[in-house]
Amino acid sequence: MPAEKRRVCSPEEHETQTSNACRIPTRSGLELGATITRPTADGKFPVLVWYDPYRSGADGVPGPMALYFARRGYAFVNLNVRGTGNSQGISMVAMNALPPFKEAVGAQWSELWRQRLEQSEPYLLKWIAHQVEDEYWAVGSIAGHYHQIRAASLTAHPPRLPPGGHGLALQKRPPHPPQCHWL
Repeated sequence: MPAEKRRVCSPEEHETQTSNACRIPTRSGLELGATITRPTADGKFPVLVWYDPYRSGADGVPGPMALYFARRGYAFVNLNVRGTGNSQGISMVAMNALPPFKEAVGAQWSELWRQRLEQSEPYLLKWIAHQVEDEYWAVGSIAGHYHQIRAASLTAHPPRLPPGGHGLALQKRPPHPPQCHWL
């Protein structure tokens, strides 16, 4: 079949609608905020959920990905991580200090923001205070044992490719100290 006749994805067939006022209760009693972008047509649609810590769609403006899928017959739920966007609670991301959108959470917006600000721990200060491995790092944190890492890594010049080539190379261990290379 010629390439121009192949359908790689669903065609754009739908107008869309978006709401950022969706509240989702959790077992802990907090509510997560979600922005839902969906086709305007009646009926049931498959749902895609994006669990997002960066406030995307929290202001009620759908992002390009939400529009892409909604126009093709999917409901796209942009779910704000706890303590971000229009969700209640506290999170570790830097966005924590930003207020929720009043239009989405209503009169409680200033109380939610106050709670975030009062309960946010300055993680940088905690990190500075624990520069060596101690009890603080014992639970749920990654340690700096870089010499023990065995993983595929993307390198600019893998051993078997000429300079300028790109590909995956399995390295026994990353350079010490670890280095990042932009490709």
